[in-house]
Amino acid sequence: MLRQSERPQTRPHLWLWLTITLLWGTVFFGTSIIALNASVFINQRGFFNPSWDEIYMVYLPYLAFLVLFALLARAVNGLLDPEGRRQALRQQDVLAGKREKVFVSLGGSIVTSFLFTLATSAAFLLVPYYTYFILDLPLQVILFAALLNIAAGLLVSVVVGLVILLLRSL
Repeated sequence: MLRQSERPQTRPHLWLWLTITLLWGTVFFGTSIIALNASVFINQRGFFNPSWDEIYMVYLPYLAFLVLFALLARAVNGLLDPEGRRQALRQQDVLAGKREKVFVSLGGSIVTSFLFTLATSAAFLLVPYYTYFILDLPLQVILFAALLNIAAGLLVSVVVGLVILLLRSL
């Protein structure tokens, strides 16, 4: 069974924000590339077929974006919930089974997967100005890819929910 800590809850440390943002940002970077490829194929519009070298060239500036995003998100969270009470209560509710049973943060998964596809698309559209590789991502293709990537966000949400259910039953 999952046990809650006896010590008082504090705001999550900066390293936790960075680690989680880098983890999920990297996961959704990969799923966004797959979704963009699928969207180009399904819509029969645009061109998106980056090589591994091009993916790495785009990932480096994207990584800097993720670090800035984590710092900004933590700062905003610090303004809205300085002591981390809301986050601690939410974690306790999830562990106690009072929140979503299988989908962990359903809305958050949908929004995150959609927005990270937009961020990945922006990175691929901005970096070629410096690297000169060829791509064509019309807005329709990007938005459709973002919708496709929601499936990845939902899958991740289900997997995390199942892990929590499994841990709760031990």
